[in-house]
Amino acid sequence: MNSVAQSAHYPVTCPACNTINAKRAAELLQNKSLNCRKCEHTIAMNENQLNSLRRTLADMANYLREGQTPATHTD
Repeated sequence: MNSVAQSAHYPVTCPACNTINAKRAAELLQNKSLNCRKCEHTIAMNENQLNSLRRTLADMANYLREGQTPATHTD
């Protein structure tokens, strides 16, 4: 997988206080949790969220491999 895509920060909403948090994608895949920056609640990523993250990383890697950025890609 592309190291640039893995370095991207992935947003995760805290279920306790609705604060949007972010963590490097590679760290989320490895640790599968993060602490909310506002309320310190431990946010555990479920398998659906992890699969979504994996698909997002794969899409980002494809765009980067093709020399395109997600912001400029059009269907």
